[in-house]
Amino acid sequence: MKLSSQFDKNILQIAYNFTKTISTDFAFLAFANKIFYAQSKIEPKTPHSPVTILIQGIYREYPDIALRILRNKIFTNYHLTEMCLGMVKVTAKRIAHIKNISEQNILIKDQIIEISLRKYENNLTEELDFLLKKYDSKMKKELNFMQIAQHLAKEIKIENEKYESCRQVACLLVDSNRNVISYGLNENSKNKTLHAEINMIQNFYNKNNKILPSGSSIYTTLKPCKMCASMIWHCAENISDIKVYFLNDDPGTMAKSTVLNCNSIERIRAAKSEVEKNIKIEMQQSFSQEVSYHGK
Repeated sequence: MKLSSQFDKNILQIAYNFTKTISTDFAFLAFANKIFYAQSKIEPKTPHSPVTILIQGIYREYPDIALRILRNKIFTNYHLTEMCLGMVKVTAKRIAHIKNISEQNILIKDQIIEISLRKYENNLTEELDFLLKKYDSKMKKELNFMQIAQHLAKEIKIENEKYESCRQVACLLVDSNRNVISYGLNENSKNKTLHAEINMIQNFYNKNNKILPSGSSIYTTLKPCKMCASMIWHCAENISDIKVYFLNDDPGTMAKSTVLNCNSIERIRAAKSEVEKNIKIEMQQSFSQEVSYHGK
């Protein structure tokens, strides 16, 4: 990190101070004489990192000023994952990895505030049982998972005030045996990070301590944005063996050319092989289409 201002020196000193008290990976930002930070070990393919914990926690704990806080640059002591980059792209502003952390002999007087991982108390098993009893009225082989997702999306209440409403988006995670194993509803009016796909992935991991299993499919009523796409990519056991079906296209810029799309900047950056560069992961589906389910 090239020093160009007193702010840069302060950032290096803050990072140095964290290295003396934190033995794991961390992310932080400075705002209004406060330093917000999160710490966590980077575990391959898991849906939590210091960056995701920091951003999601700021939206959760400081909803009225979260956008102001997150306009400030986030700094990390680790190489950024595609998941971290995707979440910053959609819900924050800027991020940088500090490669050379050093002491600057500066006394930092700002208040230090740790943002912790949210504790999840929902019973995913009970919720899935209720969901399937409500919508699964046919034999498993005849199920239209996208239709179930659309029914779920319509249960999201539309408020009178536009900005108090969540978009009606829902998604399902279906395993290779055609069992619904997780789902998510959009909650972005409460927390800008809580899109349906993020909720689905994090709910599944928090309940089962498992990543997106090989051979599974995701059915979502709206094309995933860059944040959701990057978490799907990051958390898949085998990205070459997962399919994402969406019902409605999203004309917004944040859903264009995501990591799930071939030839995008994100795909070129994230792919570790020619297979990953060229594999078709995401496709649009209508109710009239018959979807081949990994040849089964």
